[in-house]
Amino acid sequence: MTKLFTILTLFFVFIANGQSLNTLSIEEQLEDIEFIKTELKNLHPGIYTYQSEQEFETEFELLKVNLETNQTIFQFYNKIVPVINQIGCGHTTSKIPSRELNKIQKSRKYLPIEIKIINDKIFISKVLIDTKNLLPGLEILSIDGVSASEFIKSNLNRYPSDGRILSRKYQSLEKNFSVDYSKFHYTTDYFKIEVGNKGESELLTIDGISYKDFKLKTNQPKLEELEFTIIDSISTAIITVRDSKSKKAFDDFLENSFYQIQKNEISNLIIDVRYDSFDRDSDGAELFSYLTSEPFQYYDKLEVTENYDVPKGMRWLTHYPIEQNSTGKYYWKIHPQLEMQLPKTNAFFGKVFVLTDGFTFSATSEFSSIVKSKKRGLIIGLETGGSYYGNNSGGMLRKVLPNSGIIVYIPPIHYILAVKDSGNYPRGVIPDITVTESINDFILNRDLIKETTLNLIQAEY
Repeated sequence: MTKLFTILTLFFVFIANGQSLNTLSIEEQLEDIEFIKTELKNLHPGIYTYQSEQEFETEFELLKVNLETNQTIFQFYNKIVPVINQIGCGHTTSKIPSRELNKIQKSRKYLPIEIKIINDKIFISKVLIDTKNLLPGLEILSIDGVSASEFIKSNLNRYPSDGRILSRKYQSLEKNFSVDYSKFHYTTDYFKIEVGNKGESELLTIDGISYKDFKLKTNQPKLEELEFTIIDSISTAIITVRDSKSKKAFDDFLENSFYQIQKNEISNLIIDVRYDSFDRDSDGAELFSYLTSEPFQYYDKLEVTENYDVPKGMRWLTHYPIEQNSTGKYYWKIHPQLEMQLPKTNAFFGKVFVLTDGFTFSATSEFSSIVKSKKRGLIIGLETGGSYYGNNSGGMLRKVLPNSGIIVYIPPIHYILAVKDSGNYPRGVIPDITVTESINDFILNRDLIKETTLNLIQAEY
């Protein structure tokens, strides 16, 4: 590990608004580690899905060995979160306490760019300031002396994902790049970025911008949450779900959409679920019931731990009966999606295309898994961020580490889908057609995944 890399990855005590970032002694860090380790073992139903108990114990022991005294909460977070993420659960998320984040946001400068990672190379997709040298499309070769490849390698493990899926991690790193860079790395008010273009490189010194300006410049317009369109020329309907809203609103939207599909005698249906957009267990089952002529099973099992618990506002869930099987595991016995699901009377039997990426997660990934398993449509795009076999979710249990104040959310239920074995257990839903976008696609704001799908349909007309 180079000296520059050591400087970059360690977070120094910083004075902000007259207050320094809180630091932790070795004893305080050890207490926090033991606390969350115990909570995970007691409450997380899928803790040994992607790692053995021995691997889990070893990761935590190595963490203890590598502790340093007087670390900031940000430094400690950078060490403990990769160990938690090794569980392979995208719903087990961690947050730094807001009081510490506020100190950073008010005092630090941010890189005025947005990025896209393609084939483990970092490209600038958008520039947030007026400058002649820093342009969209340039490749970032290094940041403050650290190579782009080393930066990606050392930062991916901060982001959770199901199994050993990387698509969600890469997209999370892209989305949070500038803000997280200033959170977790020692910086001044400017950044040294080495950029490359056509075999030539240039070292640029770029002034940072305030958090307020960064948020203003990256604020995206609000898009339609539930959208239905028809392209008459190729007999194609497009259902786009960015937020499934209330159950009634979602169910009404689907009912009206499939009424229009039937009325217009549509042959092709594109379903865009690239936004982690379903809010309930029932959403995926409800949508799939419009795509099949036969009853189907959605969940196979819902596993919990012996110490099963849920947040106070969801205590009614604990009235669902739980049964221990012969292997000693505990399962919910009653749940609406454990029952056989019935097809709709106006179900669609034409061609189906489901658009996915790394943010196709949780319930949207579940739906994609059922489509894949039932061979009911083509999956087009990128590997889902959610596991093909299911996930750990439900009402999140909020655990606050006693000394650092780091918040860890633990899911109480392991949802196991009724899908055929894919032979690739740690992965998500693998697309039938993988679409790799170029940096120019992002600069031009092209939706290559949707374009590819439409071109595929158009080719048959």
